[in-house]
Amino acid sequence: MKKKKLKRLTWIYALRGLIFGLVVSLVVLLMAANSDSFHQSERTLSDFIKSFPSFWVIIILPLLTAVAGFLPSLQFVNVIKTMKKLLKDQEARAKSILVFVEGLGAGSTNVEIGIEDKDDIIADIDQALARL
Repeated sequence: MKKKKLKRLTWIYALRGLIFGLVVSLVVLLMAANSDSFHQSERTLSDFIKSFPSFWVIIILPLLTAVAGFLPSLQFVNVIKTMKKLLKDQEARAKSILVFVEGLGAGSTNVEIGIEDKDDIIADIDQALARL
């Protein structure tokens, strides 16, 4: 995926969380507006919050759901970036092995494998063939 698409993906999930939070908040607010305690008060939101202090959670719910959508998608994008880097590294490794094998198939004995990682077993094969 392109870099712009990955950034867009995180904001899409944040927007979805925000919309979900707004819908849930609106439904709860409409249900609360239909209650008897709201009809008996002065019918303002501040009076209703004074009556039910836990209503603040419903008010900030869109923000909470937006963050809840943004953070996991950010982790997901980081995993995608890491996997893309690993795939590029493996592709470069496979190309160098292919060049090495093609060189051996052509009969050349002084072909280097081109892998810099000394812990890799393929680099050991290159050294062993060089000693032959």
